Amino acid sequence: MLTRNLVSPLVLSCCLMTFIFHVVPSEAAPRESLKEMRLILANALCLGVGYDGSALKEDAEQVASTYIEALGRNISQKQVLAIRKMATEIRPNQPTPSNGRNYAIAKCTLFAISSDVQRLFQR
Repeated sequence: MLTRNLVSPLVLSCCLMTFIFHVVPSEAAPRESLKEMRLILANALCLGVGYDGSALKEDAEQVASTYIEALGRNISQKQVLAIRKMATEIRPNQPTPSNGRNYAIAKCTLFAISSDVQRLFQR
């Protein structure tokens, strides 16, 4: 049951991360809409928490840095810190109770589209 419920978010997140890591060069400004850039940023910040101590964390932090720079005046340091704090609170690095696996990619995708994160961007 858990696996079936996570397939869609997992597939979405994998597609998103493939786009981020292979299509968007870090030296070029992203061409996504403001909403898409915020979604990618929240997802990347969460993945940095979820995969602490791994190469994926380094990639996620690089992506986050690129999008923070690209967002410029459309994101504040306070918002970035709040997203990091919120991501830590959902504990994406913790295994799921049902099978002990880390579903951080799925958790972070759902986190990025959550109403709490979206409200934060409205400030």
